[in-house]
Amino acid sequence: MPGLLSGTQGALTINTADVADDAITLAKMAPGTDGQVLTFDASGNPTAVGPGTDGQVLTSTGAGSPPAFEAIAGGGFEFVSSTTVSGTSIEFESLTGNYDYRLQFRNVTLSADTILYMRFGTGGTPTYASANYQTQYAVFEQSAAGYAGNDGSGQAQIEFGSSQNGSTPRTGYAEVYDLANASVFTSLWGNLVSEQNAGVETMYIFGGRLETAQADNSIQLLNNNSSTFNGGSIALFRRPNA
Repeated sequence: MPGLLSGTQGALTINTADVADDAITLAKMAPGTDGQVLTFDASGNPTAVGPGTDGQVLTSTGAGSPPAFEAIAGGGFEFVSSTTVSGTSIEFESLTGNYDYRLQFRNVTLSADTILYMRFGTGGTPTYASANYQTQYAVFEQSAAGYAGNDGSGQAQIEFGSSQNGSTPRTGYAEVYDLANASVFTSLWGNLVSEQNAGVETMYIFGGRLETAQADNSIQLLNNNSSTFNGGSIALFRRPNA
């Protein structure tokens, strides 16, 4: 009761029944660290976990241990950067770690009708392989379809289809797998929507790989006649693959 504890000396026992429900306010709790979460440990005693780092989520660690802040499980692509296109080639270099990459084409145009190519490179100042690629694509033009490709002896790059209208925006993506894995051929898969030279709406599905076992760290996008990339952007995404 109010006033009865005033002047009391020595140890004092307060039973659970002596504390009214909802009587303990936040102001009466000991200070903690911003972002921590209160829980119970394996012995049933109160404990604080966290605060973790930006992007982590609170995850159950199973019975017998408190939850923990952990990174979200891999599987999806995360944004890395966006490049406004220019020049006759576009490079994404010094790509480190065990990741697959996705290049998202956003209304990319060129100064002339052209075929897009991709190559892979390695080294601090990348040397881009210019042989031993395998390439294959399928093309769909309104009511017509076709395909073409070449096996891996001596092909200088992976083709993104046949020649496309330069001024028509290209949209779509290209995914690169196992770029840094020296024991697996770096490979590519993707699709683009554009128009062929005569202006017919066209969709390309393409793929290929570099049939040389090496740890690549760079991606180069170029074209068959050194036309200038003059509009749009390419966004780079990545996801862990190990």
